[in-house]
Amino acid sequence: MKKIYLSILIIFSCFSLFFVSPAQAAGLSGRIFLQVQDKGQAWYIYPVDAKRYYLGRPDDAFNIMRQLGLGISEKDFYASAIRPPQNILGRIILRVQDKGQAYYVDPLNGHLNYLGRPDDAFQVIRSLGEGITNSDLSKIIIGTLNITPANPTSPTVVLGPDENLVKFTWKYDGQSYYLNEIFSKNLYAQYSAMTRILTYQLDEAPANLRDSFYAMFLTPRSGDATLDRIMVDLNKIAQTDGITGDRLVEFMMAFVQYIPYDSSKLAGENIPNYIYETLYRNSGVCSDKSFLAVAILRKINYGAA
Repeated sequence: MKKIYLSILIIFSCFSLFFVSPAQAAGLSGRIFLQVQDKGQAWYIYPVDAKRYYLGRPDDAFNIMRQLGLGISEKDFYASAIRPPQNILGRIILRVQDKGQAYYVDPLNGHLNYLGRPDDAFQVIRSLGEGITNSDLSKIIIGTLNITPANPTSPTVVLGPDENLVKFTWKYDGQSYYLNEIFSKNLYAQYSAMTRILTYQLDEAPANLRDSFYAMFLTPRSGDATLDRIMVDLNKIAQTDGITGDRLVEFMMAFVQYIPYDSSKLAGENIPNYIYETLYRNSGVCSDKSFLAVAILRKINYGAA
C-alpha cells in the first residue's frame, strides 16, 4: 500500500492552522484535521461522541464508513442533497437502498462528498482536512473502532426478496479493490435449471463441437445484462485510477483471478457454471473462470479464443 509523506514545508504552505482551546474541542463535530507537525496524519472528529478517529490508511477510512456511517433512505438522501438537516452535518451517510454508497457531509457548507471505494474515500477525506498542531489535537480525546476483520464487509444494504448481494474483492498493482453487485435469485435459479449438454441432430453436427459447447456457457439468457453492468462498474473504478490500455486488461483479469476457487467441485462431477452462476456464487474452478475471462475480453474487444 502506498504511503503518503508530506514535508513540513509543503504542509505549512497548503494548510491553514486551526487553533483550539479545551472548551472549543467539543465543538468541532464532523471536522477533519491534519497533524502538520507529524507528516500530515489525518483525524476525523465524530459528531456523536466528539472523539477523534485516525485516518492513516484507506482501510481506516473504510472502517469509519462501515462502523460510524449513518444509514439514510433515498427520500432523505435527496432532501439532504438540497438542504442537509443539522443532525447529519459532519456525518458519513450511507444510502442503504443503493448499495450502501457513502457520502461525507461537510459540516461547514453542507456539501455531500461522494466517497466511493476505500482508496477514493481516503483521498477525499484527506483533501478536506485542515491543519492542526499536535498540542491542540491532544485536547481532543482519541476514539477507537472495533478490530477490522480479515475480510472487511460493506455497510448494510437493504435487499429485496429476490436480491442477493455479492461482495467482490481483488488486488491489482498493490492496490485493494472492492465491488458490490446485486444479483437476482430468480435468474440464478433459471441458469441452474439450464442444460449442460450440447445436443444436435446426427445429420446437423456443429462444425466445431468444442466451440459450440463453450458457446453455451458464454451466451447469456435473453435480457440478462449483468456482465455489461459489472463491466461498467469495473471501467469506472479503472478510470478513477487512470488504468487504461493493456493495464485495463490486466485489471479486469485480476478481478477474475481473485474469485475464490470452488473446492467443492473437486469431490464431485466437474460440471461447468454459466457465467451468471460463477458471479452469483463468487466462486468457480478454472473452466468457470476461463469462461468469465473470455467473455470480459471479448467485451473490451481483446482477442480471446
